[in-house]
Amino acid sequence: SASPHHRLLLSHSPRFVNMAPQVDYSGLKPGMKLQAESDGQYHPAEVVVVSDAKKRAKAPVKVHYIGYGADWDEWLGASRLRSKALKKAPAKERQRVYSLADQ
Repeated sequence: SASPHHRLLLSHSPRFVNMAPQVDYSGLKPGMKLQAESDGQYHPAEVVVVSDAKKRAKAPVKVHYIGYGADWDEWLGASRLRSKALKKAPAKERQRVYSLADQ
């Protein structure tokens, strides 16, 4: 049977890690083109990797700015990305709040 330690690892599987931000990054794939914000302007960029590590939850998407060297690559969160593949995660809490307010 699984040890308690083993169960702990399962409960921290990547599926549960990205619950904190209300954004679903699962539509973003490496090589996908998007717009990334730098110094207040959006630039053409592409996804290098999408991380599901807990420490990267606030900025899980590594982007490469097209036409720039790899040393400009940056970890970004949804607030600095524009892509149709980026979805708002369904927030049940928010809907519940609205339904209470409507009554």
